[in-house]
Amino acid sequence: MKRIYFGLVMVLFLLAPVFYNVFAADGSSDSEEAPSYYWRKKKYKKKYEELFCLLEREGFTRNQLRKLFSGKQIKFYDNLVRPAPKPEKEESQEEKKERIRKAREEYLDDLLSEASVKRGQKFLVTNDSLLSVVEGSLQVDKEIIASVLRIETNFGNFLGNYKVFNVFNTIFAESPSIKKQRRAEKELVALLILCRENGLDPLMLKGSWAGAFGLCQFIPSGFEPCALDGDGDGKIDLFSLADAVWSTANYLKKWGDWRLGRWDKRNERAVYAYNHSRFYVKTVELYAREIGFLSKK
Repeated sequence: MKRIYFGLVMVLFLLAPVFYNVFAADGSSDSEEAPSYYWRKKKYKKKYEELFCLLEREGFTRNQLRKLFSGKQIKFYDNLVRPAPKPEKEESQEEKKERIRKAREEYLDDLLSEASVKRGQKFLVTNDSLLSVVEGSLQVDKEIIASVLRIETNFGNFLGNYKVFNVFNTIFAESPSIKKQRRAEKELVALLILCRENGLDPLMLKGSWAGAFGLCQFIPSGFEPCALDGDGDGKIDLFSLADAVWSTANYLKKWGDWRLGRWDKRNERAVYAYNHSRFYVKTVELYAREIGFLSKK
């Protein structure tokens, strides 16, 4: 079962200093241009030959792949693969617990602030027609959809500035972890397929340091099973509000079998499927309740 493993970037930043290097504003200060035809070099040749063969089976030509992987837009994000610096002082378990507690408290203070809640309520009113149709069709509460979009990208105001292709290509080429390389390979294949099918330039698609993109922050492998064309224009664009709303609801319904008008273990599991974090599940619930979830149901 495919999952969206990444999200809630700011919370991760607050809770885990080990990710410090990953959170450069756009990755540009920690990126370097990939050497010309790097995939031909001995260090990379075998893995890229395997990747190209895999993509050829998906309908891409070798010339297309050579051109794509040698473009001027290709850069390696060194900050995604280099070891995190060791702290000057080792943190005790008690210090770690206290840091996490404070970080969560600060995050929730901001998320549940009056201004933030009003923003969510305004989003519900402004987009009531769309949200009501989705809620009625997929049976996923509109306040939960709004809560996910608020937490993931602040309703589209924080989309990330990393090139998604370069994120996964960097990890595929440079990560010391074979497991991460294989995961990145799968995401590269999914990315190129979804871009081909929806008329997108894979080298221009931007997202988070983790390769998640759009208002709802899907990673490429989560796109095919869950993303929907919400506005009926014949393509799926997760930067389109309609497509993002329909896709978010579809994900919760598909992987969690969401039940309308309740908050129970099944619905908690649905949100956990979206992002594997108990704190994330709690924040989605809390914000949804603040903007009206279950208040009239």
